[in-house]
Amino acid sequence: ENGGNTESPEKFIQEILQTSDEHPEILHRNETVNLILSFQEDTVSSQKIQLITTLELPEVLPVSDVDLTTILSNALENAIHATSMLPETDRKIQLSMRIANDKLLLSIQNPFLVRPEIVDGLPQTSKKGHGLGTRSIWYTVERLHGNCQFSVEGEEFILRIILPLHNPD
Repeated sequence: ENGGNTESPEKFIQEILQTSDEHPEILHRNETVNLILSFQEDTVSSQKIQLITTLELPEVLPVSDVDLTTILSNALENAIHATSMLPETDRKIQLSMRIANDKLLLSIQNPFLVRPEIVDGLPQTSKKGHGLGTRSIWYTVERLHGNCQFSVEGEEFILRIILPLHNPD
């Protein structure tokens, strides 16, 4: 659980790189996405969460490893945290990443026990030291001139992110 993590993203990536040696199986062509998923793999399996991934990505993404790690790691950690409170049969996270119309589309959806309240576009949390993850996702996406939407649809919490592949700067 990386909720109050004050480590630099670079240090976090190094940790991921070190742990990923233990999980050499390739999930996807994009190495950074692989590393992040491998890093979360133990948690997902120990919490008995079903992680369903749909990844249609090129080998190289026009997003820096640090930004991609910030977005994907925080999003996955939040989803893992939310689903781990559910009965085992309901623990399911769906992750989809693909390229369409010159944009990177990312979505994560998961059921929840406690319905998140969304204020000013961001899920609120009463827990101290939490909520930083969603904020860093938001800021990173904004900085990359993308769109980020947190929503609750029925019994699912959904995070949708759209990132342009070519920065306007």
